[in-house]
This record gives sequence, C-alpha cells and structure tokens, in this order.
Amino acid sequence: MDERREAALVATLTSGGVVTKADIILLELQVSLAGGNFPVEIEDPMFQVIKTAINAKFIIIEAAGNGGYNLNTYNYSSWMSSSGIVNLSTENSGAIMVGSATNPLPTLNTCNYGNRVNYYCFGNMVPTASGISYSSTSLASAIMAALVVHLQSKTYISKSRTMKNAELKGLLNIIFPAKVPTNSNIASAINVYISNLS
Repeated sequence: MDERREAALVATLTSGGVVTKADIILLELQVSLAGGNFPVEIEDPMFQVIKTAINAKFIIIEAAGNGGYNLNTYNYSSWMSSSGIVNLSTENSGAIMVGSATNPLPTLNTCNYGNRVNYYCFGNMVPTASGISYSSTSLASAIMAALVVHLQSKTYISKSRTMKNAELKGLLNIIFPAKVPTNSNIASAINVYISNLS
C-alpha cells in the first residue's frame, strides 16, 4: 500500500469510528524521494493526518525508514521549492518513530536516525513466521507496536484505562533508558528484552 492510500486509510479510521480512541495504528511504510527512503511524515499530507490522529488520542507508531540519513542534518533545502515536504530536523508529528538497531547497538547502516527518531528496536535479521529473517525499520516498528499493545493492556487491566501519548512515552523512557551509540546522533536508543515484557 503506498503512502497516499495509507493516509486515506488513517483519515477514514480517525473520522469514521472504525477504531476507538487510544487504539494503536502502525505505519510500516517509507517514502522514496530523490533516490532515498524517508519516514512517511516527510510528506505534509501524511504529516497532517498523523497529527490529526494524535490529537484524536490515537497512538501512532511509525517506521523511521531505511535510508541511512541523519534527519537532523539532511539538506532539506533542496526540496523546499517543492510544496508538501516537511523538515524533520524541526518538525514532529507526535508519532512514536522507531528505528532499527542491531544487538548490541548501534543502529543499522540503512536506518534513518536523529533526534526525530524516538526509539530503536531490534531490526537486524529478525525471524518471521515464514521462516525467513528480515532487517528493516518495519520489523523494529512492529516489535515496538507489540510492546505498546502489551503495556496498554497491562494498564487497562490494572487501572481500567489506557495511556495517552505523553504518558506512554514517559513510561517507555523509564523502562528503556537511553543508550547512545558513539557514531550516531541519536535521541534515545533502546534494546527490547523479553524480561521487560513480564
């Protein structure tokens, strides 16, 4: 599914009552621009849809994309003449953006990184039900989505409610303190261990 169809889907979900508030939407997509891969929110229509969903109390988990770019220092100015491009060094949709890392860190060479990326999960040769292992931010964001579902379920069982975005991010920051690889400008990098899911 391309990013425009995904944007239409998210817009439908957030306005049509198909899902309930505080539900989780996983965006396992990337946008190809100028021969590179970027997070979907680099395109303003998707950025606005994500912000709308966040304001409607949805939890959005977004893959950082497999371009290997530092989103803090990338030269966005070459695209500024084109409408609809978001500068991710200064703008933030509010989605939980997830990059892919090896175990141990640092990030995979193909993963976008920078302050906009909130967390890093395992994304190197992740086994799947098909028996094939893959490496990408789509795998890392799927792991984060499973973790968030687990945390929301535990919160609902214990408190009869789910967490909002700020509370959820605060909990993730407590559970997974930052581990910063020496060769990358990374805001917060996490290892997800099975022991954290108990």
